[in-house]
Amino acid sequence: GTWSDNTYSNDFLGISYTMPDGWVRKTDEEILEDMELGVELMGDNAELNKKIAELTSVTYFMASDISTGNNIIVMSEKVYSSNVSMDTYIEAVITNIKKVETINYAVGERKEETVNGFKYTALDLTATSDGVTINQKYYVRKNGRYFISVILTSTTGSEAFDEMINSIKSL
Repeated sequence: GTWSDNTYSNDFLGISYTMPDGWVRKTDEEILEDMELGVELMGDNAELNKKIAELTSVTYFMASDISTGNNIIVMSEKVYSSNVSMDTYIEAVITNIKKVETINYAVGERKEETVNGFKYTALDLTATSDGVTINQKYYVRKNGRYFISVILTSTTGSEAFDEMINSIKSL
């Protein structure tokens, strides 16, 4: 994908994303630093998980509202077979986030949602760590052997999700 001013476009994903006013995007170097932090949180198998992720995962962009900390991440993961179902993938996501020992995740209901022409499975999460609670929403859709995820995080409540997801348009 490519950035032009405040808009990211990606033909493979079939989307464009325009950052709202006051938002900033992370550089590729900052994304790599965040991935290193994620590896530390994974625990005992962190290095093995990192090597696997490098072969299968791509983070296309990360952007955040500098005044609130609300943010959006768009990524994809290539799976070993196109026969992996959405339910199997979502269960793996839930299993992996629950392994993070420093964050207590509460998993909400799973729903089907259409966003700008794409059908997603949406998963609501609440994450609590050191007395701070944030809301997250995972939107996941399948494209062949790829699962494309849009991950929204809000420190201001789940009301912020609509504005964040509506910044993504289909090409």
